[in-house]
Amino acid sequence: DIRIGLIISVKIHPSADTLFVEEVDFGPNIGKKIVVSGLAGLYPMEKLLDCYGVFVINLKPVKIRGIESQAMLLYASYTEKTSSLLKVQLLHIAREQAVLGERFVFHSLTEDSNSSVSSVFREPDKMLSSKTKLWEHLCPDLSTCTTTGRYIQWRDWRLGSIDGNKWITVSNDVPPGSTVR
Repeated sequence: DIRIGLIISVKIHPSADTLFVEEVDFGPNIGKKIVVSGLAGLYPMEKLLDCYGVFVINLKPVKIRGIESQAMLLYASYTEKTSSLLKVQLLHIAREQAVLGERFVFHSLTEDSNSSVSSVFREPDKMLSSKTKLWEHLCPDLSTCTTTGRYIQWRDWRLGSIDGNKWITVSNDVPPGSTVR
């Protein structure tokens, strides 16, 4: 279950200087959730505050250094060629298009006769079972688009709004084929 959220507060985890603790607002239907992310030292804390992010909200909550993380912030990661440093960029939706709690799904990139993209999706599981390890199976094929644009894709499917009018993107700095986590 991939949703848009607004990061309303960010602080360094009290027990780990490589972790951020974010409070995220997903709107009135979902409410607020706490997210622990490993971005400290990789992404500026001040850029997270008041930022719209893309989150997986139906993973089983897990305690990370004593704080329960209730969702996962998605980002693209890549190794910078000139310095060999690991870089990360948040997945992006234009602020004017962002709707708190809006659900995003993967659309087929093949065109059909009725629309520019065909969509086949189902309602997400309320909570992904840790026994099936579904998220771990999906992650290896989740990346930035390898052909055109700055889109996010899973295999040949592009991440967009349910109606296919809004797309999740990354900045131009992120190379095609970068990993999304």
